[in-house]
Amino acid sequence: MLPDNPTRDQIEAVFANDRFATQAAGCRVVEGERGRAVCEMELADIHKNAMGNVMGGAIFTLADFALAVSCNIGEEPTVSVDSNISFLLDAGHEAHRHVRLRQTRPPSGLLHRDRQR
Repeated sequence: MLPDNPTRDQIEAVFANDRFATQAAGCRVVEGERGRAVCEMELADIHKNAMGNVMGGAIFTLADFALAVSCNIGEEPTVSVDSNISFLLDAGHEAHRHVRLRQTRPPSGLLHRDRQR
């Protein structure tokens, strides 16, 4: 979908078409390369659930967006067939103004939450 070593502008141009993630949820690409992406989302009231916490769906959207970026640099167009997420802590605690995720593709396939504010 994107060549190896694209610029951030090239990545943003392609993924601007992911309107739900970029426009509705506010996801942004921080950096990306083949098999790796860092994306972030500024947290706002629209991301909160009825209890005032960040909705799991908002975090999942950011995770899905980071996965899409990491899988579509230097590869054929790729989509996920199955995804799951386990919330081990409140990623959107009130003390945090934004959430930044770093996605690494296999062999680990892990999604990491960077501890930045």
